[in-house]
Amino acid sequence: MKNVGNKLIKVLSLGVGLAVSVVLIAKVCFELSYDNYIEDIDNIYEIRTWIKQQGQQGEDYYNVSGAVAPGFQREVPGVLRATRFCYTLGNNKKFYDEDGNQIMADNAFFAADTNFLNIFDRDVLIGSINDVLCAWNGQVAVSESFAEKLGGVQEAYGKIIKSDESPHIDLSVGAVFEDFPENSTYRADVILSDWIYGAEHLSQWIGGDHFHGYVRVADGVDAKSLDEAIRSMQESHVPSELLEMYGIEARCYLSPLKGSHREQDNVRNQIVILSVIAFLLIAISVLNYVLVAVADVIRRSREVGVRKCYGADESDIHAILIKETAVNLLVSLAVAVAVILGFRSTIEILTDVSLAGMMIPQTWCVVAAAVALIFLLCAFIPARMFSRIPISTAFRGYKENKRKWKLSLLTFQFAINTFLIILLLVAGSQYRKIINEDVGYNPKNLVYVHLGGVNANEEAAVAKEFRSQHFVEGVELSYTLPFRYSSGNQAGLPGSESLLFNFADQYETSPGFFGLMELRMIEGQPPVNPDEMAVSRSFVDNMMMFADWSDGAVGKNVIVSEHVSSQNNHQFTISGVFEDFRVANALNPEDRPIVYFAEKLYDLNYFYMVARLEDVTAENIKTLNGILERIVPHKDIEVVVYEDTLNGLYDSTRRMRNTFSIGAIIAVIIALFGLVGFVGDETERRSAEIAIRKVNGAQAAEIVRMIVGSVLKLAAVAVVIGDVAVWFAASRWLEQFADKITLTPVYLLVGDIIVIAIIAATVILGSIRIARTNPADELKKE
Repeated sequence: MKNVGNKLIKVLSLGVGLAVSVVLIAKVCFELSYDNYIEDIDNIYEIRTWIKQQGQQGEDYYNVSGAVAPGFQREVPGVLRATRFCYTLGNNKKFYDEDGNQIMADNAFFAADTNFLNIFDRDVLIGSINDVLCAWNGQVAVSESFAEKLGGVQEAYGKIIKSDESPHIDLSVGAVFEDFPENSTYRADVILSDWIYGAEHLSQWIGGDHFHGYVRVADGVDAKSLDEAIRSMQESHVPSELLEMYGIEARCYLSPLKGSHREQDNVRNQIVILSVIAFLLIAISVLNYVLVAVADVIRRSREVGVRKCYGADESDIHAILIKETAVNLLVSLAVAVAVILGFRSTIEILTDVSLAGMMIPQTWCVVAAAVALIFLLCAFIPARMFSRIPISTAFRGYKENKRKWKLSLLTFQFAINTFLIILLLVAGSQYRKIINEDVGYNPKNLVYVHLGGVNANEEAAVAKEFRSQHFVEGVELSYTLPFRYSSGNQAGLPGSESLLFNFADQYETSPGFFGLMELRMIEGQPPVNPDEMAVSRSFVDNMMMFADWSDGAVGKNVIVSEHVSSQNNHQFTISGVFEDFRVANALNPEDRPIVYFAEKLYDLNYFYMVARLEDVTAENIKTLNGILERIVPHKDIEVVVYEDTLNGLYDSTRRMRNTFSIGAIIAVIIALFGLVGFVGDETERRSAEIAIRKVNGAQAAEIVRMIVGSVLKLAAVAVVIGDVAVWFAASRWLEQFADKITLTPVYLLVGDIIVIAIIAATVILGSIRIARTNPADELKKE
């Protein structure tokens, strides 16, 4: 006595729930597997620096100076090998071959030493990595996938490519290496020798700290046991007296590469939340399957009785149900596979990982374990119920309704829905907050062009043409823009050797940049003289801890590292003070003071041109792009809408919000399947009672209220359970944001209302039919 409708509900709800759960499980396993491709990852450590300056709280820094990593290999016993590397040429990913064809790298452009591939365990397929990286000779090493874009591994060897950032430099492919997997902390497609920075820069023990450093230690070496040797090495090259003079405490230490990815706050929170959602979707799918199976107990009681009369014992009944469950699960898995493959592109966008990249051995193991558990639950519980049906009652109409089971299962389903819907509301509010938040300047109607590789004459011509357009309100130039992370430099006071604190260095801008961006000046004016600088309010606040600037900061002299004034020293005069604004993004905001200069550093061109338009329209953008194509035909550059870039900084938050949305929608759909089935069972079970009530004068509305009221009592309990759980989960998720929404009971109330409204509407629609039936027809059945 098979019920096709119930089978479809079982298969579809379980299949769709499994599809989403498998994707979430795969994403979690992927995040947990970072760098596990390295054979002896337990022996790989990152060189980090702990720095405390002028009594401020100590902080960990992940960058080191050029001489530090080689020093570890040379002077610290137990260190077998060390490497240093950094992003280079603006982390450029655009290249051109000898015929001018554009080739996009999927991953970073690194400058590294000869140990880089040895530390990160990549094989060289052709050429000599030592010959390429031992000195700067115009050669580069490229990844296998990049070589394929050049025609193949063999064909790429010896070819000349050019970087979009530095088109005047010919780069010869001198080696091809094995691709880095997607779960690698560092992935490179093009590598050149770090000797491009020069011997002086690479020999620095202090300053110029833009390198990442990693070491490989011998088997059995405890990194903690190397602390004394590390201190001795540092002291011999950077005497403590020098650090004291600068007002700095600093020490290097080793931090294991294994597990470092998942220790990041945002990754850890993501793993927890995705794991919870995956578990809840599996739980609600299983609960719904069991709920439908429990309803089948009543409908199939006669079938079970007949089988028992012909000699079937408890094990036979178990076998029948287990076989049915196995078939249903196989069909559900097929549905899940079809859903995953059908939505493959959406899944890859949502997770930011290829589907193949997520399907690692750990994923298969966890999914197999989950499927096995699902099978046991879906098979054992219904089989247990069927096998316990007494023969004596089976033919008299089995009325044991297992109502407590169904009520418990529904309660859990409602609680899960409450949890996911409230989590979705919180994620949506947080996303809107960071997208719409005041960043401290006006990004509306701003566009920009990245000018890497454009010479000064072309730069000036583009700026002139842009300014001549009637819809352009202003055009300015800048070394960097606020959405990018900043390099750092040190600030001090004249007459003292001490450097007091680190600031976010925005370097130089053209004179009208402050007005164009609508930065808020507190006093003074933007820098126009090569010896001037403008500083943020927090810069002044920091300086007030060391000097009396109560009469104002404008006109005060400051010593800064790296920059050299026209007087050939490091002293600059503050021309103005502006309000702090958002640098980088809300997930990892820049908390250092901000500084701008007027002069051009190292005689480089500006990297960015920014313009404010009357309105950002497709026609206006097309016109500006036409100017770029005409003046800079050799560069594939285009105008970018500033607000699009700002919004893109929060793609991870948007993807998480969308994940919550999908989880909530799927959970609601699955729960509704179960709820519709429950309402049908309840009205069937209470059909005689309802008929008698109607004979005694009860109206259809009263019958509906009775059924709805019994379900809403469950919902009230469920939403409370969901509220408690989601409060802790949402609080944990919000911890990753520096600027976050205030989690209030309003979110719980709105989520509860949504859940209860959905439940009430479903029950009302499901109970109207029985409320309108003729009571005589129902009583005849009795």
